Amino acid sequence: MQLSKLEATIETARRTGEPMPEFSVRSSPHDPGATRNPAIIRALLQGYLSTTPVREAMMDLQKRMHALLSQMIQLGQDRGEIRNDLPAAEIAHVFRQTIFGTLLIWSLYADATLHSRIETAFNLLWSGLAPPGTSTPP
Repeated sequence: MQLSKLEATIETARRTGEPMPEFSVRSSPHDPGATRNPAIIRALLQGYLSTTPVREAMMDLQKRMHALLSQMIQLGQDRGEIRNDLPAAEIAHVFRQTIFGTLLIWSLYADATLHSRIETAFNLLWSGLAPPGTSTPP
């Protein structure tokens, strides 16, 4: 997902007040071209690891992505939708790891659509991020 799209997504979440778990699943990146072809995802992941300059650029991009995801998690924590016993930055790391892991496994097996795998992963992740004593998010 492009950083500008993530920024816009977070701003929309702020304006609408839609619960963060529902909003994030509905707004998850969905590129029809890439989601039909696991080879594209494998090529992208391989490219990210290919050379030191590319890895450094990827690390810079990931720092910026992490900062934005941390804002999204913090917004959910401030609203009482996400557990607040962990720092938003730590939860954002787990969120990114979930996305990358899902991309990797799907690109290897291609046994379901990427969109459905991401949705399943997000739903499971959100159930673990729900504040104690609340019902599990959808």
